[in-house]
Amino acid sequence: MTRNPEELIREIQKGLLQWYDFKMNATVLYISTKIADGMETVEAALENGKKDIQAGTVTDTLAQMLKECSLHLLCASVEQICDRKWQQTHRETFDYIISIEALERQLNLEKILRIWRGLLKPDGRLLLGMNNRFGIRYFCGDRDPYTERNFDGIEGYRRAYSKKEDTFQGRMYDQAEIIRILRNAGWDFFRFYSVFPDLKNPCLIYGEDYFPNEDLANRVFPVYNCPSTVFLEEESLYAGLIENGMFHKMANAYLIECSLDGRLSDVSHVTASMERGRENALFTVIHKSGIVEKRAAYPEGRERLEKLIEHSRDLSEHGISVVEGRLEEDVYVMPYVNAEVGQVYLKRLLQTDQAKFLEEMDRFRDLILHSSEIVKQGVREEKDAALQGREKCADLGRESDGVILCKGYLDMVPLNSFYINGTFVFYDQEFCEENYPANAIITRMIATFYAGNIELLKILPMEKLFERYGLMPRLEHWRRMEWDFLAKLRNEKVLCDYHKEYRRNGDIINSNRQRMNYSQEDYQRLFIDIFRNADTRKLILFGSGTFTKRFLALYSQDYPVYAIIDNNRVGCR
Repeated sequence: MTRNPEELIREIQKGLLQWYDFKMNATVLYISTKIADGMETVEAALENGKKDIQAGTVTDTLAQMLKECSLHLLCASVEQICDRKWQQTHRETFDYIISIEALERQLNLEKILRIWRGLLKPDGRLLLGMNNRFGIRYFCGDRDPYTERNFDGIEGYRRAYSKKEDTFQGRMYDQAEIIRILRNAGWDFFRFYSVFPDLKNPCLIYGEDYFPNEDLANRVFPVYNCPSTVFLEEESLYAGLIENGMFHKMANAYLIECSLDGRLSDVSHVTASMERGRENALFTVIHKSGIVEKRAAYPEGRERLEKLIEHSRDLSEHGISVVEGRLEEDVYVMPYVNAEVGQVYLKRLLQTDQAKFLEEMDRFRDLILHSSEIVKQGVREEKDAALQGREKCADLGRESDGVILCKGYLDMVPLNSFYINGTFVFYDQEFCEENYPANAIITRMIATFYAGNIELLKILPMEKLFERYGLMPRLEHWRRMEWDFLAKLRNEKVLCDYHKEYRRNGDIINSNRQRMNYSQEDYQRLFIDIFRNADTRKLILFGSGTFTKRFLALYSQDYPVYAIIDNNRVGCR
């Protein structure tokens, strides 16, 4: 199991390309921006009769991954490749040329792309990783990775690099600009893949003609160059972007596949879970042909695929509908299901018919209760032996301990189901724990439904469902079980410092929003200089709740409170 954060971060970055179907024994030119000082140059390697440069001399994580895939790897900088002698030596040499963020650091992109065309074999491929200046992250307040300022990319860099002393560090391009550059350089065949959250954290990759059919609000964990300047919750905007046809135009980054012969990958969508470590990391790959593959990222993960078969069979034997799959060599294969995801169905239902929503949530809960044999039925004896079927399970679910399932499937949540002909059909049931409380899974069912969807709380508070299913007495315990499961799976402890550095902070977002809602003078007066003239006036607090108690704990010694006023006249003095 991966315990080293630096190692795990490198594994996450490999997810950008590790799913791609490279030809066996292919020759790859990797254009790196991180060639270590003192490494063996391309020319020296050739003079020494070597067919590749050892990945150990390259600091770039993706180059290391390509070497691990048994590809014949050559690494060079853009400057090296622009040498005419080098070009003549390597004309039509490579099966693949890969450039991640290197091209956008150059000034003459069209010239460079023409050179790269000449280095590929007639059936070769160019894979480009490029940031999008219209990426949604930059509209949420993130800083430009090259100028380290807000909104430079969105404005087309009209305020950047304007002084003689400014040194060009690079710039981002939008999709239309990239298409124009490619065509002007003679590339006629290409396909864009939208990458989220970004090129260094590639968890979700979507082909340009594929749109998500699931709720991304609880699937994407945005990362930023400068989290301290962010003022919007990015994931809450995805649904609107999809509905308005702007999802791909405002992707944070692109992986672009270009070919000379017109043939391109048939992959429509990739989900990578590299943050889980070698034992649990999987790729879910959806093909245009209607086939969905689940691949273990590493040999250690093959057991996870075998468990998928075992779990699906067990659930099916208990009357739970599942998407059937099969294991072909080292790949789990299942059909693509063109249906509404259970999460989306229930979300739509809550917004239109609350009574029906509650009925369906009850039914979903019942599926969890019937997914395995009951080992323990609660702490008290059954009050009414006549209780049968769903009513019996519902009553048992209100016990302090609740129902204990022989096998608890932790991913029996709306996000991992389809709604087909009035039935919830489950998929991706990777995780199973023996003798597991059903209440912990029911709590997770509710928590995942609301995750990233705070607007749903206005319609029906989450606590109402916790109360409905008798979870409140031990709610903290059930939620802790859910968090422990997720934290272990995602290696949250290992990645804690990394997340603190690159993920946003909710308090900072609120503070940034407040700044935007007030003039500089008003913000200073209302939020910074709050005790201005307090020494000459009587201080009166309105309300006697949590915030008042916190205020008193922090400031009552320095700023005596004259009175506390509350609607219920509690705490007045």
